[in-house]
Parts: sequence; C-alpha cells; structure tokens
Amino acid sequence: IKSFLPAHSGSSPGNSRSSNLSKMAVISLNITTPSYSPVIDRTDYLKINSGRISREINGRARFSGVLEELERGYRPAKGNILEIIEDGTTVFKGNIRRLIERAHPGTSALQFDIEALDFNAIPARRLVTAEFPSGATLYKVVQAVNARFLTGENITLTNVQNPGPTISQALRFYHETVASVFSRLATVTGYVWWIDFDKDLHFCP
Repeated sequence: IKSFLPAHSGSSPGNSRSSNLSKMAVISLNITTPSYSPVIDRTDYLKINSGRISREINGRARFSGVLEELERGYRPAKGNILEIIEDGTTVFKGNIRRLIERAHPGTSALQFDIEALDFNAIPARRLVTAEFPSGATLYKVVQAVNARFLTGENITLTNVQNPGPTISQALRFYHETVASVFSRLATVTGYVWWIDFDKDLHFCP
C-alpha cells in the first residue's frame, strides 16, 4: 500500500536540512523488529502530511511522523526498524527512538507520535574504554571497537579500508562514545565515517 507524502529533498553537504512531504513522490513506510522479521508495510497508518525527514550537520537523519492505529490493533515499539522508500529508493532507515501514544480526537482509536534516528545514531549510544598501542592500523582499531562495544548491532565493515592507515600514536579511550572514538580516528587519519542503510560502516578518505 502506498500513499502520496512529502518527499525528501537535498541540500549542500554540511548543512542541516529538513523536508516536508511532497505530494509528487510515492512513499512506502515499512516497519520491522530489530531481529529482521518479515517486512510489514505500514504506509496506510501514516497520517497524511505528517511525515518529515531532517538531516543534521553531523550527517545523521531523523524521521518524525504520526501513525494512526484507528482500532486496527497495531502498536509500534521503540527499537523497531523504520524504512522510508521514495519511488523505489530508500531515503531513510533507522530505529524508532521516541514514541508518544495518545487517543485519536473524539474516538477510542490511538495515534502514535514517532521519531526515528538513522543508523548513524547507534555509535552515540555505546561507550568505549580501551587502549591501542602505536602502530595499530585503522582497520584493526575499528574492528576491535565494533566487536567489543557494538555487540548485537550487526554492523558490518565492508567499506572500512583494510588495513587502512597506520596510526603512529597510542590511543586511549575512557568512557567515550563509539561515535567519539570514530570521530577521533577520522581526525587522526583524515578519513570520514558513516553508517549506511544496510548497517555497513564506511571509513574512507
């Protein structure tokens, strides 16, 4: 089921931006559990003209919208994976992080105000305490951080350059977020990092 909603729009890199839905684009909204159970199309639950995608300066994307239950027995949950597909192309994919349930005006049916953050928000939720000696490669450090501190997130490293640059200085992290660790590695190596819609980490020049 598809409906006509505001479309994602672009802007110059490095600037925050947001887009209301354009009635010219065909949008699908799919929701699954983190265990990747079968995809369920929930497009017809999305209140018309409520969907909005915004992109922040740090590269993260955020989706906000209203789902209308209308006594159909569906309740979204925090952590569910939400995907927005525009004209056949994924323009947003991430986890529902905020959920407010309220009664639909004048009825017993429910509405859900939802906010989802894309997968780039995952590293900001995990903490790292670790040390790496001088001479470690970028890939070795990223691989260790992913294995030890992003357990269960199913993030892959296909697009992390292997072995990548050798880091001449010792690295010490104490209760830093994984996002902070990756940003420090980016500063040291001159690389940039992000996590794509397939949950693959990119670390490249």
